[in-house]
Amino acid sequence: RVAITAGNRIPIDTDEESVLHPQAREPIVNYTLDAPAKGYAALDPNHTHHFLVDDGTAEKEGIEIEFRGELENLICNMFTKDGVSLPMVCIMIEGGMQSIDQAVSTLRKGNTLVVLKGSGRASDILCYGFEHSIEIEKVVDGETKKIRTLSDQCRKEMIKLIDKDFSKYRAQGIVDKMINAVLEISSFRETVTVFSIYNPEPLDFYILSSLMQSSGNSATRMRQMRLAITWGHARVAKEFIFSRKEYKFSSGELNSLLLFSIIKQRTAFVKLLIDYGADVRAFVTQTHLTRLYNELRSSTGGYRLLQEKRKKKKVPTATLR
Repeated sequence: RVAITAGNRIPIDTDEESVLHPQAREPIVNYTLDAPAKGYAALDPNHTHHFLVDDGTAEKEGIEIEFRGELENLICNMFTKDGVSLPMVCIMIEGGMQSIDQAVSTLRKGNTLVVLKGSGRASDILCYGFEHSIEIEKVVDGETKKIRTLSDQCRKEMIKLIDKDFSKYRAQGIVDKMINAVLEISSFRETVTVFSIYNPEPLDFYILSSLMQSSGNSATRMRQMRLAITWGHARVAKEFIFSRKEYKFSSGELNSLLLFSIIKQRTAFVKLLIDYGADVRAFVTQTHLTRLYNELRSSTGGYRLLQEKRKKKKVPTATLR
């Protein structure tokens, strides 16, 4: 688990010669586990590695956001297949102004955001603005644009929420900054998912659902289906993929997904795919059976069944590989 944070907010002591010397193989960084002083934050012990971003400033906050975005996109694009990169989801739990800035950066890059409503502070402020903002048309530079705004009453309520947890930053103009950022986030209706801590559905259901919001080409919908199968959420596939009229799967795509479901042992998906048109007779080919034999785990019932069939027909193992 990798964490990315601003180095100027972490109480560390460094041996500058070791850190800056070009031949220093392992920079010496001493970190104190005691409660950090005012203005500093503690490192989360649940991470194995930490990237500390430092631009030389002492008081500036949020200096890690740009680096984080670039690194996330780099990692996602490293695993591109069929023109589709690895999806990324930003999960916002509680948080401060930097969390709002990170959410804006995430959405501008075309990624998705899941916000945990009821976790407090910035998350609850964002959820209030997202749920109460309204869309209006406004002329900007001679062009009519659709923007999100708040009624006077909702704006007053939002200012109360901000003052409740961030009153000490009022002199820095945080009220207007936060409201403007929340309204920008609220304009991304298709890529923001609000998840209440009181909802009985598990968090991973909403994370996966957020990745199903955007429609796309054949590669996109196949990626979405494979994600749903891997995570084992047939309901997500039924509600967000098969319910879309613009999504039409070919017989070849259905057979490919059926094969993937059997290998992953997702019986709910096998039934779902058959209900939506997968032809089992067309699926049972030598190619598919060979792949099943080679890829199914030896502990599965399907593997044992194939082994029994092979022994009865006295088929040499070599012909199946």
